[in-house]
Amino acid sequence: MGKLIEKAFGVRPDEQPLVGGFFFLFVIIGMFYTVGVAVGDTLFLANVSAQEMPRLYPWVYVGIAAGTIGWAIAHHRLQSKVSRVAYVVGTQLGIAASVVILRQFCAIDTSWMFFILLVWLEVSALVYITLFFSFAGDYFNPRAARRVFGVIVGGMAVGTVASGHLVRQGVGLVDTADLLYVAAGLALLGAVVSALLFRIGTPVEDDVLVDDDEDEELSVTQLGRQRYLRAVAVAVTLTLVMA
Repeated sequence: MGKLIEKAFGVRPDEQPLVGGFFFLFVIIGMFYTVGVAVGDTLFLANVSAQEMPRLYPWVYVGIAAGTIGWAIAHHRLQSKVSRVAYVVGTQLGIAASVVILRQFCAIDTSWMFFILLVWLEVSALVYITLFFSFAGDYFNPRAARRVFGVIVGGMAVGTVASGHLVRQGVGLVDTADLLYVAAGLALLGAVVSALLFRIGTPVEDDVLVDDDEDEELSVTQLGRQRYLRAVAVAVTLTLVMA
């Protein structure tokens, strides 16, 4: 099986446990993004009146931008003060806890409550994706990344499709707001998977992150022949279509 995977995807047998782990983590992130944002959008649209919508909805994008900038500032300050394990795992635990807390506040049933919920879920999804690439970048040098990231990012497309079916089935069984518990559970599962990845993987040393022998520029045609880029293009396209 290992040789078959290597031939099909260019992932060497010794890399497969780590690549598989990051693939599964991106599946989880894709599911979190789809479930969380779908629930946030649904609750926002269902609980904001037609009169308030034109005034409130544009501020959603302002809130997402402000929240993302705020996280970037916090990221810059925290990553140098805590261990890498604490930062990566702790961020995901924090996301899970925040979603559970916001679920309790849904009972307030005001437009601003659902505005805050939607903005936070969008920001959390963006933070989660950014955190993933920062985390994965610790374990693959540029040359390895070109081979394996196309496979890894396909996990988001898989997670998007799977969670789309989950949401469709779930809304008929539980209250829409209760699907936030599913999103929180996914973030918790992501924290567990991340902790396991820390145990099985060895970070790449800083002095081997640069490929000195890869300075040659590639033409557009040559870039199109790169399997990992074709895989990334397919994965991104599927994610956009399925979202």
